[in-house]
Amino acid sequence: MMMGFGLLIFLVFAGIVVLIALGLGKVLLSDNRSIANLFNGNKAKTSRDILEERYVKGEISREEFNEMKKDLN
Repeated sequence: MMMGFGLLIFLVFAGIVVLIALGLGKVLLSDNRSIANLFNGNKAKTSRDILEERYVKGEISREEFNEMKKDLN
């Protein structure tokens, strides 16, 4: 009877460890910027970074990108 109880406690403990590991993995691998900044430092985006992001997303055309890039230089 005691061996069965020990096995049950081990299985519950192992299950909790697995759930915690899965939760941490989900948080650490997510695209959440605030959590990413915990590990990378709070690097502020420059105006050039924001401009490049907007161009990549298709929010501005190539001509607009080049014109704004000249303004930044």
